[in-house]
Amino acid sequence: MATRGAEQWSGTRASRFIGIAAGWCVAGAAWAQCTEGWLPGTGWPAPPTGLAWWDPDGAGPRPEVLVAAGGPQRASGLSRERVVTWDGVQWRALGGEFTAAGLPEAPVGAVIFDGELIVLGGFDAVGGEPAGRVARWDGTRWVSLGPAPSDWTRVSTMGAHNGRLYAAGTVGATRVVREWTGSAWRTIGAFDGSAAVTRVLSFRGELVVAGSFAGIEGVAADSVVAWDGARWRSLGVDFVRTSGGMVRDAAVFNDQLVVAGVLLGSTGTGTIRAAARYDGQAWLPLGDVGVTEAWGVGVVGDELWLS
Repeated sequence: MATRGAEQWSGTRASRFIGIAAGWCVAGAAWAQCTEGWLPGTGWPAPPTGLAWWDPDGAGPRPEVLVAAGGPQRASGLSRERVVTWDGVQWRALGGEFTAAGLPEAPVGAVIFDGELIVLGGFDAVGGEPAGRVARWDGTRWVSLGPAPSDWTRVSTMGAHNGRLYAAGTVGATRVVREWTGSAWRTIGAFDGSAAVTRVLSFRGELVVAGSFAGIEGVAADSVVAWDGARWRSLGVDFVRTSGGMVRDAAVFNDQLVVAGVLLGSTGTGTIRAAARYDGQAWLPLGDVGVTEAWGVGVVGDELWLS
């Protein structure tokens, strides 16, 4: 079956997306085939913090499923599962108790890489087996991606770029960005001072990292930076930290980088509020979105969705 790529909704924004989208055509039909309208959703005691589309058998006959990570989830009787899938008919659990220092610790995100389902967060074990804050599903159980125990304190977000997997999180008290080499995590950047990272994604041949920070590796930058494989550079943002805000999410749409969050600024073409787009040369307003802040942005087909 065809995949939808490495889509990831993680962090607090996913709770807003689930509130908007979970009840929208949950019968399992393709979005374009749905009859417009809202349908009752299942109960969620704690909203999912990570959503991803995943094709479990690649080119095989099984359909894509929606993965919901976080929780605990309460989907059709699955009382305390941390990762569940929806195949259009029923919810299924991908079992294994996620813990940190022996206490429950749910994943905060989910991403698909090389056809595999990977979850991330602050957990150090799954099902009693050590896991280095990142785990992959091998078809029957969760196994650590990389050394376990790990020097990661927490992994907050992940994304794919140029065939490699990248992650942002905390090592000790330092916020870092790392690349997965296939056998180990390699640090490619440490943030200057306090930082929060909400999204890593690929844009025009570079790795883009967004959140709320003042710089990385001595390069001053307002909450959005790019890595070309050798060095970091600012993308010229000046409307995030100056207004006390942050980038909560980012996506690529029509070959432009779109960011959403608590944003406020002005350009020669208008006022930036809640969302903005980068055409490779300058930041521009994203129309009148009608809100003062946004929690998430995503691409569905040929449409850009903002929540």
